[in-house]
Amino acid sequence: MKHIKSIAIIIGLGVVILGSVLLWKYRTETIPSVPETPQQNQSTTNPVTIDSLTSGQAITLPMTVTGMVVGNWFFEGSFPVFMKDINGNQIGVALAHSSQDWMTTNSIPFSVTLPVTNYQGAGTLVFTKDNPSGEPQFDASYSVPVVFQ
Repeated sequence: MKHIKSIAIIIGLGVVILGSVLLWKYRTETIPSVPETPQQNQSTTNPVTIDSLTSGQAITLPMTVTGMVVGNWFFEGSFPVFMKDINGNQIGVALAHSSQDWMTTNSIPFSVTLPVTNYQGAGTLVFTKDNPSGEPQFDASYSVPVVFQ
């Protein structure tokens, strides 16, 4: 009889524990979490300033572009710059780097050498914040229309 009571108590405790775990799991899955808002340590102006390029400029490749960008655009010291044709198709990519400490939210200088492509005509350079998390709330980009020659 003692064994039956012990087994009944153990089963009862197991049911209570299992019920508690399932209730906790159900509550955490059904209550939507509020995503963290990234801190905006940059001004409301463009996060990218280009020194060596103007909007609509005709460029000959290869070309080095220099400018300033907020440090939180970098991951492991670089961020991508995509070269796109008039239809938005990617025709090239390069990595922008800084010779200064990139682990900051202050503006720091960068440079990127754009590679040669076979494409000629209107297009866009898209300076893209490196976002290794893949979380869309941390995405950012800055586009400059150019003419590839």
